[in-house]
Amino acid sequence: MQSAVPDSLVAGVRVWPGPPQADATLARMKEIVDVEYEQPDLVQVAVSIAQREPEKDDAAITRGIMAWLRAHTRYVNDPINQQLLKSPVLMLELIKRDGIAGGDCVDIAMLAACLALAVGIPACLVAEAYDEVHAELVHVYTIVQTAPGTWWNLDTQRTVDEPDTRAVKRVFVSLPDEGGAGVMAYSSRNARHVGAWYNSWDDLWGDVQDIGKRLIVGGRSAQQAGTAVSNAGANAQGLTTARIDLNTVLLIGIGGLLLVELFNRPRR
Repeated sequence: MQSAVPDSLVAGVRVWPGPPQADATLARMKEIVDVEYEQPDLVQVAVSIAQREPEKDDAAITRGIMAWLRAHTRYVNDPINQQLLKSPVLMLELIKRDGIAGGDCVDIAMLAACLALAVGIPACLVAEAYDEVHAELVHVYTIVQTAPGTWWNLDTQRTVDEPDTRAVKRVFVSLPDEGGAGVMAYSSRNARHVGAWYNSWDDLWGDVQDIGKRLIVGGRSAQQAGTAVSNAGANAQGLTTARIDLNTVLLIGIGGLLLVELFNRPRR
Protein backbone atom coordinates (compact mmCIF):
# COMPACT_ATOMS: atom_id res chain seq x y z
CA MET A 1 0.00 0.00 0.00
CA GLN A 2 1.36 3.40 -0.94
CA SER A 3 1.79 6.03 1.72
CA ALA A 4 -0.74 8.90 1.88
CA VAL A 5 2.18 11.30 2.30
CA PRO A 6 3.04 12.93 -1.06
CA ASP A 7 6.28 11.86 -2.70
CA SER A 8 9.16 14.32 -2.35
CA LEU A 9 11.77 14.67 -5.04
CA VAL A 10 14.96 16.43 -3.96
CA ALA A 11 18.07 16.33 -6.16
CA GLY A 12 17.21 12.93 -7.59
CA VAL A 13 16.28 11.31 -4.26
CA ARG A 14 12.73 10.08 -3.91
CA VAL A 15 11.62 9.59 -0.31
CA TRP A 16 8.67 7.47 0.82
CA PRO A 17 8.13 7.57 4.61
CA GLY A 18 7.42 4.27 6.32
CA PRO A 19 8.83 0.76 5.98
CA PRO A 20 9.63 -0.32 2.41
CA GLN A 21 6.79 -1.95 0.46
CA ALA A 22 8.34 -4.39 -2.01
CA ASP A 23 5.71 -4.23 -4.77
CA ALA A 24 5.56 -0.44 -4.75
CA THR A 25 9.35 -0.18 -4.66
CA LEU A 26 9.76 -2.49 -7.68
CA ALA A 27 7.16 -0.51 -9.63
CA ARG A 28 8.96 2.75 -8.86
CA MET A 29 12.33 1.24 -9.77
CA LYS A 30 10.97 0.11 -13.13
CA GLU A 31 9.51 3.56 -13.77
CA ILE A 32 12.84 5.26 -13.04
CA VAL A 33 14.97 2.86 -15.10
CA ASP A 34 12.59 3.00 -18.08
CA VAL A 35 13.07 6.77 -18.20
CA GLU A 36 16.73 7.23 -17.28
CA TYR A 37 18.63 4.54 -19.20
CA GLU A 38 18.56 6.77 -22.30
CA GLN A 39 19.95 9.84 -20.51
CA PRO A 40 23.03 11.11 -22.43
CA ASP A 41 25.39 11.12 -19.41
CA LEU A 42 24.53 7.51 -18.55
CA VAL A 43 24.90 6.42 -22.15
CA GLN A 44 28.30 8.12 -22.34
CA VAL A 45 29.57 6.31 -19.23
CA ALA A 46 28.21 2.95 -20.42
CA VAL A 47 29.84 3.38 -23.84
CA SER A 48 33.12 4.33 -22.17
CA ILE A 49 33.02 1.15 -20.06
CA ALA A 50 32.29 -0.97 -23.13
CA GLN A 51 35.08 0.62 -25.17
CA ARG A 52 37.67 -0.21 -22.50
CA GLU A 53 36.97 -3.93 -22.85
CA PRO A 54 39.32 -5.67 -25.33
CA GLU A 55 36.55 -8.11 -26.24
CA LYS A 56 33.34 -6.51 -27.42
CA ASP A 57 30.85 -9.29 -26.66
CA ASP A 58 28.11 -8.76 -24.07
CA ALA A 59 29.77 -11.08 -21.53
CA ALA A 60 32.97 -9.01 -21.55
CA ILE A 61 31.02 -5.75 -21.30
CA THR A 62 29.01 -7.17 -18.40
CA ARG A 63 32.23 -7.94 -16.53
CA GLY A 64 33.36 -4.39 -17.25
CA ILE A 65 30.14 -2.94 -15.84
CA MET A 66 30.46 -5.12 -12.72
CA ALA A 67 34.07 -3.98 -12.18
CA TRP A 68 33.02 -0.34 -12.62
CA LEU A 69 30.15 -0.71 -10.13
CA ARG A 70 32.43 -2.29 -7.54
CA ALA A 71 34.98 0.48 -7.97
CA HIS A 72 32.49 3.36 -7.77
CA THR A 73 29.65 2.26 -5.46
CA ARG A 74 29.41 1.25 -1.82
CA TYR A 75 26.48 -0.37 -0.04
CA VAL A 76 24.82 1.99 2.47
CA ASN A 77 21.51 1.26 4.21
CA ASP A 78 18.57 3.65 4.01
CA PRO A 79 17.50 5.51 7.18
CA ILE A 80 15.22 3.55 9.49
CA ASN A 81 11.59 3.56 8.31
CA GLN A 82 12.44 5.41 5.11
CA GLN A 83 12.58 4.11 1.54
CA LEU A 84 15.02 6.21 -0.48
CA LEU A 85 15.42 5.75 -4.22
CA LYS A 86 18.50 7.49 -5.59
CA SER A 87 18.09 7.86 -9.32
CA PRO A 88 20.85 6.50 -11.58
CA VAL A 89 21.50 10.04 -12.83
CA LEU A 90 22.05 11.22 -9.24
CA MET A 91 24.31 8.24 -8.48
CA LEU A 92 26.36 9.13 -11.54
CA GLU A 93 26.64 12.78 -10.46
CA LEU A 94 27.88 11.68 -7.02
CA ILE A 95 30.46 9.44 -8.66
CA LYS A 96 31.65 12.28 -10.89
CA ARG A 97 31.96 14.57 -7.87
CA ASP A 98 33.36 12.19 -5.23
CA GLY A 99 34.60 9.21 -7.22
CA ILE A 100 32.16 6.97 -5.37
CA ALA A 101 28.45 6.88 -4.50
CA GLY A 102 26.74 5.23 -1.56
CA GLY A 103 23.41 3.47 -1.94
CA ASP A 104 21.52 0.34 -1.00
CA CYS A 105 20.73 -2.59 -3.28
CA VAL A 106 17.81 -0.67 -4.84
CA ASP A 107 20.02 2.23 -5.94
CA ILE A 108 22.86 0.04 -7.24
CA ALA A 109 20.44 -2.26 -9.09
CA MET A 110 18.86 0.68 -10.93
CA LEU A 111 22.27 2.07 -11.92
CA ALA A 112 23.42 -1.37 -13.11
CA ALA A 113 20.28 -1.84 -15.21
CA CYS A 114 20.65 1.57 -16.84
CA LEU A 115 24.31 0.96 -17.75
CA ALA A 116 23.48 -2.38 -19.37
CA LEU A 117 20.43 -1.12 -21.25
CA ALA A 118 22.36 1.93 -22.46
CA VAL A 119 24.66 -0.31 -24.51
CA GLY A 120 21.96 -2.66 -25.73
CA ILE A 121 22.28 -5.49 -23.18
CA PRO A 122 18.86 -6.83 -22.07
CA ALA A 123 18.31 -6.41 -18.33
CA CYS A 124 15.83 -7.54 -15.70
CA LEU A 125 15.33 -6.69 -12.02
CA VAL A 126 15.25 -9.61 -9.58
CA ALA A 127 13.88 -9.33 -6.03
CA GLU A 128 14.51 -12.17 -3.58
CA ALA A 129 13.20 -13.44 -0.26
CA TYR A 130 15.22 -15.62 2.11
CA ASP A 131 12.81 -16.21 5.01
CA GLU A 132 10.77 -19.39 4.42
CA VAL A 133 8.12 -18.33 6.95
CA HIS A 134 7.21 -14.86 5.64
CA ALA A 135 8.89 -14.92 2.16
CA GLU A 136 9.33 -11.15 2.36
CA LEU A 137 11.33 -9.65 -0.52
CA VAL A 138 14.40 -8.04 1.06
CA HIS A 139 17.02 -7.85 -1.71
CA VAL A 140 17.02 -6.71 -5.32
CA TYR A 141 19.63 -6.79 -8.06
CA THR A 142 19.93 -6.71 -11.85
CA ILE A 143 20.51 -9.64 -14.18
CA VAL A 144 21.56 -9.19 -17.82
CA GLN A 145 21.35 -11.47 -20.84
CA THR A 146 24.86 -12.10 -22.18
CA ALA A 147 23.78 -14.71 -24.74
CA PRO A 148 20.55 -16.49 -25.70
CA GLY A 149 19.42 -18.39 -22.59
CA THR A 150 22.30 -17.11 -20.43
CA TRP A 151 21.76 -14.50 -17.71
CA TRP A 152 24.45 -13.10 -15.44
CA ASN A 153 23.87 -10.99 -12.35
CA LEU A 154 25.18 -7.50 -11.61
CA ASP A 155 24.89 -7.90 -7.83
CA THR A 156 28.09 -6.36 -6.48
CA GLN A 157 27.91 -8.72 -3.48
CA ARG A 158 28.52 -11.75 -5.74
CA THR A 159 30.36 -12.75 -8.91
CA VAL A 160 28.58 -12.33 -12.24
CA ASP A 161 27.87 -16.03 -12.63
CA GLU A 162 27.07 -16.97 -9.01
CA PRO A 163 23.36 -17.64 -8.31
CA ASP A 164 22.10 -17.25 -4.73
CA THR A 165 20.86 -20.63 -3.54
CA ARG A 166 19.40 -19.19 -0.31
CA ALA A 167 16.38 -17.63 -2.05
CA VAL A 168 12.96 -19.10 -1.31
CA LYS A 169 11.12 -16.69 -3.63
CA ARG A 170 12.05 -14.57 -6.64
CA VAL A 171 10.17 -11.86 -8.52
CA PHE A 172 11.39 -10.83 -11.99
CA VAL A 173 10.64 -7.37 -13.43
CA SER A 174 11.33 -6.92 -17.14
CA LEU A 175 13.00 -3.77 -18.47
CA PRO A 176 12.35 -1.46 -20.22
CA ASP A 177 8.60 -0.96 -20.49
CA GLU A 178 7.17 -3.44 -23.00
CA GLY A 179 3.57 -2.34 -22.83
CA GLY A 180 2.64 -4.46 -19.81
CA ALA A 181 3.38 -4.93 -16.15
CA GLY A 182 6.44 -7.00 -16.99
CA VAL A 183 6.37 -8.84 -13.68
CA MET A 184 6.87 -12.62 -13.43
CA ALA A 185 6.75 -14.23 -9.99
CA TYR A 186 8.33 -17.57 -9.16
CA SER A 187 8.20 -19.04 -5.69
CA SER A 188 9.14 -22.34 -4.11
CA ARG A 189 10.95 -23.81 -1.13
CA ASN A 190 14.16 -23.39 -3.13
CA ALA A 191 13.72 -20.75 -5.81
CA ARG A 192 16.45 -22.16 -8.02
CA HIS A 193 14.18 -25.14 -8.67
CA VAL A 194 11.48 -22.93 -10.15
CA GLY A 195 12.45 -20.30 -12.68
CA ALA A 196 16.19 -20.92 -12.25
CA TRP A 197 18.79 -20.06 -14.88
CA TYR A 198 22.02 -21.88 -15.56
CA ASN A 199 25.29 -20.48 -16.83
CA SER A 200 27.12 -23.76 -17.36
CA TRP A 201 26.67 -27.52 -17.30
CA ASP A 202 28.51 -27.55 -13.96
CA ASP A 203 25.82 -25.24 -12.55
CA LEU A 204 23.03 -27.49 -13.86
CA TRP A 205 24.80 -30.64 -12.60
CA GLY A 206 25.07 -29.10 -9.14
CA ASP A 207 21.28 -28.86 -8.99
CA VAL A 208 20.90 -32.41 -10.33
CA GLN A 209 23.09 -33.68 -7.51
CA ASP A 210 21.14 -31.65 -4.94
CA ILE A 211 17.83 -33.02 -6.21
CA GLY A 212 19.24 -36.55 -6.20
CA LYS A 213 20.51 -36.24 -2.64
CA ARG A 214 17.12 -35.07 -1.39
CA LEU A 215 15.36 -37.90 -3.22
CA ILE A 216 17.82 -40.44 -1.82
CA VAL A 217 17.20 -39.16 1.70
CA GLY A 218 13.47 -39.62 1.11
CA GLY A 219 14.13 -43.09 -0.26
CA ARG A 220 16.16 -44.07 2.79
CA SER A 221 13.30 -42.94 5.02
CA ALA A 222 10.94 -45.15 3.03
CA GLN A 223 13.35 -48.06 3.27
CA GLN A 224 13.63 -47.59 7.03
CA ALA A 225 9.85 -47.69 7.26
CA GLY A 226 9.89 -50.87 5.19
CA THR A 227 12.42 -52.41 7.55
CA ALA A 228 10.16 -51.66 10.48
CA VAL A 229 7.31 -53.40 8.69
CA SER A 230 9.61 -56.33 8.00
CA ASN A 231 10.46 -56.61 11.67
CA ALA A 232 6.76 -56.75 12.39
CA GLY A 233 6.43 -59.80 10.14
CA ALA A 234 6.17 -58.47 6.54
CA ASN A 235 7.04 -60.75 3.69
CA ALA A 236 10.77 -60.43 2.77
CA GLN A 237 10.13 -61.02 -0.90
CA GLY A 238 7.55 -58.24 -0.98
CA LEU A 239 10.03 -55.83 0.60
CA THR A 240 12.64 -56.67 -2.04
CA THR A 241 10.13 -55.91 -4.78
CA ALA A 242 9.17 -52.63 -3.05
CA ARG A 243 12.83 -51.61 -2.86
CA ILE A 244 13.27 -52.23 -6.60
CA ASP A 245 10.11 -50.22 -7.32
CA LEU A 246 11.40 -47.39 -5.08
CA ASN A 247 14.65 -47.16 -7.04
CA THR A 248 12.63 -46.95 -10.26
CA VAL A 249 10.52 -44.14 -8.78
CA LEU A 250 13.67 -42.25 -7.78
CA LEU A 251 15.06 -42.41 -11.32
CA ILE A 252 11.75 -41.29 -12.84
CA GLY A 253 11.49 -38.48 -10.27
CA ILE A 254 14.95 -37.13 -11.08
CA GLY A 255 14.17 -37.15 -14.80
CA GLY A 256 10.86 -35.38 -14.24
CA LEU A 257 12.40 -32.66 -12.06
CA LEU A 258 15.08 -32.02 -14.67
CA LEU A 259 12.41 -31.49 -17.33
CA VAL A 260 10.58 -29.07 -15.02
CA GLU A 261 13.87 -27.19 -14.45
CA LEU A 262 14.62 -26.77 -18.13
CA PHE A 263 11.10 -25.72 -19.19
CA ASN A 264 10.58 -23.21 -16.34
CA ARG A 265 13.69 -21.08 -16.70
CA PRO A 266 12.81 -17.36 -17.20
CA ARG A 267 12.81 -16.34 -20.85
CA ARG A 268 12.41 -12.95 -22.47
